Amino acid sequence: MKKKTILMTILAVLALGLLLSCGELLEDFEEYSDPGINVENLLYVQTNNGLYVSRDNGVSFTQLTSLIYSFAADPLGNILLVNPGLAIYMRDNLGDFINIGTYAGASIPVAKGDGTFYMGGSGMFRWRYKNDVISNADMIDQMTPPANVISYMFMLTYGDEKYLLYQDSAPYNYVSYDIGNIYENVGTGYIYDAVNLDDDTILITRGTGNYIHRSDDGGRTFTDCTVSNLGGYPANNIAVSEAGKVYVSSNSIGSVFYSDGQDLNTWTTSSYAFPFALYYLEAGTDGRLFVGATGYYDLYYTDDDGDSFNIIYTFPGTITGMQVVKGLYPE
Repeated sequence: MKKKTILMTILAVLALGLLLSCGELLEDFEEYSDPGINVENLLYVQTNNGLYVSRDNGVSFTQLTSLIYSFAADPLGNILLVNPGLAIYMRDNLGDFINIGTYAGASIPVAKGDGTFYMGGSGMFRWRYKNDVISNADMIDQMTPPANVISYMFMLTYGDEKYLLYQDSAPYNYVSYDIGNIYENVGTGYIYDAVNLDDDTILITRGTGNYIHRSDDGGRTFTDCTVSNLGGYPANNIAVSEAGKVYVSSNSIGSVFYSDGQDLNTWTTSSYAFPFALYYLEAGTDGRLFVGATGYYDLYYTDDDGDSFNIIYTFPGTITGMQVVKGLYPE
């Protein structure tokens, strides 16, 4: 009995030590995996002076890198930069951008949201972070989609699942519900922009005609919705607010058009009109909408559906892209 008591005591001490050790490891893991600020939306702006991020709904920005490549970001704080045909960079947990290779044609990055990135161009490439260590990040594979030249690519959701919608140079449209292995041809036509209206519905623009196109079946079929206010100009850019309001702009005129998201054939034209065309449109938090234009340094915002716009930030380089990402951002 005495030996049994001693043995049980030893086991209890070992168990307590292991528990404390695991607790410390867990704390270390949490500190490592979540070193940033828990925010609702992060606004990334790409300029010809580098990539910037805002954690406060556009009030202030921090420059992340002077690289001026195409980019994609995910809620884990991972960022991928692609310079077509030259170099690919990934951001490590220290905030540095590391060159991870050169792959001709990889030029259109999108993020799945779990550390995995997909790139189009001359083929389909898939990359990921391994073990949170950038030096071990490598290309999983180079997939062979139905066509070799991918012009546009979007990561969307249908229910609880992510899927890819992309357009090749034909232009044929494809969806991949297993994200990269099995593809389904769903029609033809250019795809300029694509967003989720909700978990099951997506909206796309084709850059031709005053229409947006709605799909409730994961991109297999679309219904045309008329934005008559465009007056024949093409619908290009589209954004959806947290409240479900839909905004559209054209690369041909300087106005923003909005719908309540329920009736996508009824639109209101914003009171304010810019003297230049609006190429970039992103919805932030608290009903804020951001707009920008190619060749201009100023980022504008509106909190009143476009009745008024104000400059919220002026960059040292001209704006070339914007993206809003929900999640955590490491310092």
